[in-house]
Amino acid sequence: MGEIRTERLVLREYREGDAARISEIANNKKIANNMVDTFPYPFLLEDVEKWAKIVSNSENCDKNFVVVFEGEIIGGVGFKLEEGFREGVVAGGFWFGEDYWGRGFATEVLNAIVDYIFENFDVRRISAGTFSWNSSAAKVLKKCGFSKEGCRENAVIRFGKVCDEYLYGLLKCEWEVLNDRID
Repeated sequence: MGEIRTERLVLREYREGDAARISEIANNKKIANNMVDTFPYPFLLEDVEKWAKIVSNSENCDKNFVVVFEGEIIGGVGFKLEEGFREGVVAGGFWFGEDYWGRGFATEVLNAIVDYIFENFDVRRISAGTFSWNSSAAKVLKKCGFSKEGCRENAVIRFGKVCDEYLYGLLKCEWEVLNDRID
């Protein structure tokens, strides 16, 4: 899978020894509140190690990167290559330690991972979802060219609170236009 470099960041594979730092910054209910239920709270060292075993499985269709800034892990980004009737579709998400919110890292990472996906995989669309209370993630998706495609009302319950799920998508042909990549 290798590394992806942006102006300020390195996206790289998980390495043995990363678990303690990931647990340190990800063990935060504010982060977990905006993530799917496979991102637990508390997010303890054992949870990170279980996750690492899953993502390191070569048969897994998931691709996950840690995000590194100035030598420190500050978050993560991942995506799944869908199979079956959704072949050619990718679903993905990202998270950052709370100290790194509001600094443009999410937009920088999402732009880089979108380019990586469309340049390296036979994909026609990327899908993402946000919970209705996470307006920051919705802004990042819009900045990166995603369109809001719908709302699933009362679709999510997280830590006892029910909310809507907003659905976003970016088609490869839209990405090509945004990046002037049309022949």
